[in-house]
Amino acid sequence: MATQGTPDKMRLQRSYAVAGLAIIGFALTLSYAFAQLLTIQRTLGNYTGENMLWSVMQAEREARRMADYMLLPEELRDDDKILLQLDILVSRLNLLKDDPQHSYIVALQGTAAHLDELTRMLSGLDRTQVTNPALGLQLYQRISSSFEEFGRLSNKVMLAQREEGGAQRDRQSQTIYLVMISIAGILAAGGFMAWQLLSNLRALDRANATLSEHKQQLEETVEERTAALRTALENERFANTIYKNFLTTVSHQFRTPITIIDMIAQRFIRRADEITQPVLVERSQRIRHAVERLTLIIDSTISNDSLNEKGIALKAEKFDLREMVSSVCAYHKELYPRRPMDISLPDGELPFVGDRVLIEQIVTNLLSNAEKYSPGACPIGVELRLDGGLYACEVIDRGLGIPEVERARIFDRFYRATNVSHLSGTGLGLSLSQTLAQLHSGEIFFSAVEPKGTRFTLTLPGSGSHNDR
Repeated sequence: MATQGTPDKMRLQRSYAVAGLAIIGFALTLSYAFAQLLTIQRTLGNYTGENMLWSVMQAEREARRMADYMLLPEELRDDDKILLQLDILVSRLNLLKDDPQHSYIVALQGTAAHLDELTRMLSGLDRTQVTNPALGLQLYQRISSSFEEFGRLSNKVMLAQREEGGAQRDRQSQTIYLVMISIAGILAAGGFMAWQLLSNLRALDRANATLSEHKQQLEETVEERTAALRTALENERFANTIYKNFLTTVSHQFRTPITIIDMIAQRFIRRADEITQPVLVERSQRIRHAVERLTLIIDSTISNDSLNEKGIALKAEKFDLREMVSSVCAYHKELYPRRPMDISLPDGELPFVGDRVLIEQIVTNLLSNAEKYSPGACPIGVELRLDGGLYACEVIDRGLGIPEVERARIFDRFYRATNVSHLSGTGLGLSLSQTLAQLHSGEIFFSAVEPKGTRFTLTLPGSGSHNDR
């Protein structure tokens, strides 16, 4: 009996040792696969290639626009627009020469030479030359010669992205195979050990019951941990969405005061000899006013309480809605002095409790859309009134209007009507404005204006109260 028991015991020990070594091997393989997954996860967060391709395409587009300006006859040339286009083109080229774009180009074999060639072709464009009609054809030939280099640079970047994507997919496939093999091996080793245990303890019903109970607990633990991982992943995605929406809000709020400061600075540069002491004082005060407004926006949006689990936190304060709308209209007149405006405001104050900066952003977005889509000579209408217990602020344009079949989606994020696809825009303004209005228990409606145009109406509770959402 002792002789027979010894070989059985040795076989059992060997089987346990083999299974243990197998589990260790598969655990190491699984650890390696997990490390590869972490590497892939970090790689997925790198968008330098995509940003680089976008930067090259933007620079090429601005170069083509600049070339088109050079071919305009003298009676159609606008020096301010040409100089502005030159500044935009220079900024796009500087973006290509800054990190991480420049480092990305240098890392790609042969692309640094294309960037150097583009810099050589487009550098040195003099502001006095580009406004000289006599040099238009010469400058057009100089700028248009860069189009081929832009195309080569774009092709290099696109091919590099394709190669990087293929290599990344290969690494992902290899990692998935390693994980599958490791899991299968661990399951096989576990099954083998279970079979050994059951074969040696078959006569003991209690041991079998205990083993079954342990297995059930293990499955429940795996399910609980899997559910916890899913919850953590959903929370991370939700936080990323909140962060992106917050950045979108901040970028929209910063545009107006920055544009005013830039406009005054450009006037100083172009007409320095015409600036008198009173003009200098008046425009400096306007710059300080714009800076104060920018500071107010920063204090309102970049505070510790700007983000919470519900999104944007409102900074409620009591203010005069009539004075706020009047101030926004004044800003718009400064930005677009040639645009006529029909403004109708009530005589008395309209008290309202809410986030003044966010309400300003809504009206600014509506005015910006009206400016963008209205012909040059057509006025923009603005009317503020108390209507049936609600404050109603209307912005009316005489532009292209909204196609009837597309009106249901006009407030969707990134959606733009087909009849304005040729104009610049992101499709974020109306979506953001509707969200900000709803945060104040308000709403934005629109209707067609005959013979053409659109009327956007912002409604807010006339009592001045709102419910945070």
